[in-house]
Amino acid sequence: MVTSLKDSASVRNVYGDPVRAGEKTIIPVANIAYGFGGGEDKDHDGGFGGGGGMRARPVGVVEITNGETRWVPLNPAKTLMIAGGIGFLVGMVMGGRKAKRRYRRQEEEDED
Repeated sequence: MVTSLKDSASVRNVYGDPVRAGEKTIIPVANIAYGFGGGEDKDHDGGFGGGGGMRARPVGVVEITNGETRWVPLNPAKTLMIAGGIGFLVGMVMGGRKAKRRYRRQEEEDED
């Protein structure tokens, strides 16, 4: 069963072989995840159950030319949102540190 799932979840089987278009080679890239679970009912009739699944979704392509190789995401808006969120958090942390320094400096001036 594991071999069957492993074979079915490859990028090549889900999205096809790399594509040659003129001077470019396009290689599809996917995020693939597996999940399995199981359990036994010891209290009642001793029944057992289990299951599993696989998810594959495209995330982008690698574009190869003679001069360069570049990553092309399929959802650049999501990438920009994540980068913006990280930038916001860094700004909040840095702003908080600056405010603490200003507060300490003010306290020192008040003591003098």
